Amino acid sequence: MKKKNLIEKLQHFFDADKKEKLTHIEEIKEVLKLLKLKELKIKEQIGACTDSEEICKLQKSVDVIYAQRHKGLKLIKELK
Repeated sequence: MKKKNLIEKLQHFFDADKKEKLTHIEEIKEVLKLLKLKELKIKEQIGACTDSEEICKLQKSVDVIYAQRHKGLKLIKELK
């Protein structure tokens, strides 16, 4: 095999890894958007709710979603 072909194959190999990272980042971003929407819905429910136990339960859900979003953002920064 010629040097040029070997270099092209090697370049393709390295580009594939970058493309895989980019698609993974995009998938994470989509999930983060969905989590944000879910968090906003739950916050609206908290505002409309009067039962203290239900509010506590919903607030725990918001805290979990917030932690998941934070981990997702951290993962995106690590992948870049």
